[in-house]
Amino acid sequence: MTTDNTRQSTDKKTVVVKLGTSVLTGGSLALNKAHMVELVRQCAELKKLGHSVVMVSSGAIAAGREHLGYPELPKTMASKQLLAAVGQSNLFRFGSLCLLSTGLKSDKCC
Repeated sequence: MTTDNTRQSTDKKTVVVKLGTSVLTGGSLALNKAHMVELVRQCAELKKLGHSVVMVSSGAIAAGREHLGYPELPKTMASKQLLAAVGQSNLFRFGSLCLLSTGLKSDKCC
């Protein structure tokens, strides 16, 4: 995603960016934090151009698995919920830090 800072549009849009597990991990087991930083930077650029940006992620389970050191867990709903609970807060914290580095802050986490 590239933006032209010299040509600001008067058409302000709401942009929804879906960051799925494969985007966040690049197909590996670990989160690709450098890629995540770049995605946040690009979203921040859109925000600075006046657009409303909503970032949505489905990578909480992968983030939780990484944070806990890739534990061997039964393939149950309870295990997925455990990983997602741990991962969601880690994803939100990392995303918030990325945004702060661009001079912006996150509004909320759902």
